[in-house]
Amino acid sequence: MINLSTGPVALNDSVLESFQEPRISHRSGDFLQSFNQLQLELCEALHCEQVFIFPGSGTLANEIMLHQIFLAGGPGLILSNGEFGERLIAQAQRHQLVFDVLQTEWGQSFDIPEVQQQLTQSKASWILFCHCETSTGCVQPLDDIKELCTDLNCKVYVDCMSTIGCMEIDMTGVHMCTFSSGKGIGSKAGLGIVATNGAVKTSDQTLVAFDLIHFVRTGGVPTTISSDAVFALREAVHINLHSARSEEVTRKKKLVKEQLGEYILNGENCHSVFTIPVMNKNSTELGKRLKQDFGILVSYESAYLVKRNWFQLTLFQSHRDSDLSEALSVISQILKSES
Repeated sequence: MINLSTGPVALNDSVLESFQEPRISHRSGDFLQSFNQLQLELCEALHCEQVFIFPGSGTLANEIMLHQIFLAGGPGLILSNGEFGERLIAQAQRHQLVFDVLQTEWGQSFDIPEVQQQLTQSKASWILFCHCETSTGCVQPLDDIKELCTDLNCKVYVDCMSTIGCMEIDMTGVHMCTFSSGKGIGSKAGLGIVATNGAVKTSDQTLVAFDLIHFVRTGGVPTTISSDAVFALREAVHINLHSARSEEVTRKKKLVKEQLGEYILNGENCHSVFTIPVMNKNSTELGKRLKQDFGILVSYESAYLVKRNWFQLTLFQSHRDSDLSEALSVISQILKSES
C-alpha cells in the first residue's frame, strides 16, 4: 500500500515507536524539558520567536490566530482561491474581524500587483492567506507577499498546514503562522501549532483555550497534553523539518509533474499537493479503484472534491522513488484510458 493521501499520513517507524513509550505526566520535569526543547527546535527551524503547541486540529490553531488578529485590531485583507481560504473567511466573520476579500477562481494564482493594490485601497494592517491552498495545491508566493507587506507596514498571518515539513519556511517577516502535527510534519493528527514573531495579546474575554499569554505564564503547558503525541511530534520534526526533506519533496515534485503534468490543476504552482480534475469518470469510483485494485491511497472523499469530481495526491510522506513512480504510472494509465 502506498499512501499519497492528504491524511492520515503514513508514519515513520521511529515515530510509531514513540507511541509505544510509557506515558508520563505533562507536569513532570522530564516532560517539560522535552516539550521546551521541541519548542526551541521549531523556533530555530522556522526562524520565529515563539511556538505554542496544544491538543487540537489545524482549525483550532487558525481560531487562535484569528483571535490574535481580533485583539490586534485594524482592517485586513484575506486571500482566497479555494476551500480553505473560504473557511478562513467564514472563521474571520465569526471573530467579527474587519476585512476585505481578494478572491480568484479555485486553483488560480494571485497577482502580486493586484494584492498590493487591494492592500493599499483597504489600508490593511494585516493580511491572511493559506500558503498552500490544500484544496487545489496552489502555493502562494510567500516571500513576495512578505516583502510587499514589509513596505506597507502590514502584518502577515499565514496558514502553513500543507507546506511546513514539505518545504523550507523562513518566518522572518511573518507575524504568525499555523500548522499541525499531521500532514508534512509526519506525525499523527491531534496537535495544533501556532508560531509567532512579536508579542501576543490577551483580554478579559479571551477564552482560556485561546489565551497565548496564559500559555506563556504556564511554561507552554496550561492544560493536559498527551506526552506520547508530543514525543511523536518531536521525532517527526527531527525526521522531516530540515533541508534534505525539502530537497526530497522538490525532486519528487518534478517526478509527479513529469508523469501527471497534463492532468494537474494549475500544476506550475503546486509543490506538495496535486489536484486532478476527472473528466469522463466519477472521481469517487476512481479513488476506490486505486485503493482496492492497486493499493494506492489518494484523497477523494472530502465534500469539495466530490462536488467538483476531483481527487488529490500529496508528497506529505516519504516513499521510495520506484514505488512513487510505479503509483504515478498506474494513475496516468487510468486517466489516459478514461480520456
